[in-house]
Amino acid sequence: MKQKKQFSSIKQKSYLTAGVITLTAVIAMAGIYYKDKKEDAQAEAIVMEEAEKQTEENSTDERETNPQEKQAAESESAQSDPEETKPETVTEETQQTSEVQTDEKDEAEAEKEKEVKTTAAVEPKLHFSKSDSLAWPVNGDVVLNYSMDQSVYFATLDQYKYNPAVIIHGEVNDKVEAASDGQVISVDTNAETGLTVTVGMGDGYQAVYGQLKEVDLSAGDYISRGDTIGFINEPTKYYSVEGSNLYFAMTKDGEPVNPLDYFE
Repeated sequence: MKQKKQFSSIKQKSYLTAGVITLTAVIAMAGIYYKDKKEDAQAEAIVMEEAEKQTEENSTDERETNPQEKQAAESESAQSDPEETKPETVTEETQQTSEVQTDEKDEAEAEKEKEVKTTAAVEPKLHFSKSDSLAWPVNGDVVLNYSMDQSVYFATLDQYKYNPAVIIHGEVNDKVEAASDGQVISVDTNAETGLTVTVGMGDGYQAVYGQLKEVDLSAGDYISRGDTIGFINEPTKYYSVEGSNLYFAMTKDGEPVNPLDYFE
């Protein structure tokens, strides 16, 4: 009986030990299984990450090798952020406007320079000296001589006074010609000499033509010796007795000089 109980105790211990061993084996196998599963999951994640990275690199390479897709991508980027492209557009428009204004300014300056050169080429250089001579502006006798040393008698005024000009007789409508080259300084009218043309001859010399009509000249015009100045008009009330005439005076630096000293 005692031996039977001992055998039974040994048998129970054997079952217990076997159970413990079996449980340990199961736990060990489960641990190995879960470890393998975890490693497989990590490996799979690494593989997926590498695949995604490779896909992105391939996509980038394709866009770089395909200009149309690259341009489309850049266009989409520009449209998605208009605030960034706006300053560039404004800058480009401003630059174009500046370039146009610069071109217009250059053209205007070139045109102005051209006009100055053309004017300089057209304008003659006037020169007159004491040794130069004058052509008679009209054919006729001298009615009143130049006289600044003593007074002369004016029949119409019935008085003596100084005369800074020569009064040359001429018929109404007789042509009056330029006595010398010059530039018209003024064309005006006054009570004594009527329609009067003043011409600069150069070096301070001026010629004054009075008692005229039908003058087709303006200030600034250049005339040559022998050109038509105008035509003799009816005399003003200052010369009604003397009759129709050409009033011709000459000055040097504003001072009267005797035209008879220069007539040929």
